[in-house]
Amino acid sequence: VLLFLLYLPSYVSITLKYRCGIIESLKSDDFNQYRNKVDAVYTTMGSSLFGLIGSTLLFFFAFGCIFYLFILPFSSSFMTALAAWVFGLLLAVCIKYAIESCWCRRDGDLFNSFYRTQPNKSNVRTLALECWFLGLGAGVFLGRLAQFMLASAFWVGRVDVPFLSKDVEFGGYSFDFVPRNFVKGILVHEAH
Repeated sequence: VLLFLLYLPSYVSITLKYRCGIIESLKSDDFNQYRNKVDAVYTTMGSSLFGLIGSTLLFFFAFGCIFYLFILPFSSSFMTALAAWVFGLLLAVCIKYAIESCWCRRDGDLFNSFYRTQPNKSNVRTLALECWFLGLGAGVFLGRLAQFMLASAFWVGRVDVPFLSKDVEFGGYSFDFVPRNFVKGILVHEAH
């Protein structure tokens, strides 16, 4: 339901940006892409409907799998160990942030913009934090993976804004073309 509620303000916002000239239409680099295959606007309604259903099912499936793995006898010990590992990483990250904030408050004058005002102290602090972060790197990887998975599960239902950059292509194939069709629909309706 939230996804459908986002379409109306997004549609109005994009329309007003085109009308005011904030987004250029005729002089835009994307104009030729919008002008080609204009009849593809018929895909927007079906994409938004099944995107909503798919996004909801992905959320239920992802969280259901996690809870199911905690319940199953053969995987519950692994999931408990994984949860303990994640908790340990979170605790180490919190300690790092606490130490770093105290250290930065105490030695706040080590940097002036990008310039090191006290190179020896700043090098020691940077080396110490880099060494500590080698152990926390796996946590950053898992955090980014979780963020991207959750964002993609939500964004697969959004047809009004791109999830991937418009420059993400492979062999001329654009992976995220549905938002382009959404904008084509706006331009077709605005032309009349």
